[in-house]
Amino acid sequence: MRRCLLSLGAALGLSGAWASALPPIPLPTLRATAPSVQALVPRGWVIEQRLKADFNGDRLDDALLVLPMNDPRHILKAPAGFALGAWPLNTNPRLLVGALGQRSGGYR
Repeated sequence: MRRCLLSLGAALGLSGAWASALPPIPLPTLRATAPSVQALVPRGWVIEQRLKADFNGDRLDDALLVLPMNDPRHILKAPAGFALGAWPLNTNPRLLVGALGQRSGGYR
């Protein structure tokens, strides 16, 4: 991710120092099981999109989640005098998470 941001910064004519000023991105540890879909979401992340379906054919509801990190330090303001692109630029990463329903309740 950092290499990608540095490349983006170089392509846009931004200094590498600007792109490397982002705080590190700690990758969360996901719970193996949870009583609800919401309980699977790590602290500091939110559900952006949720698709409910039976992915594995067991007639139980499963979920596919798009989880963006919700850290305001990863939302960049436009550099002074830079008018190209969509600003503010949200560099928060996203996770794609599949959760399978369990017969005993909850998800894994």
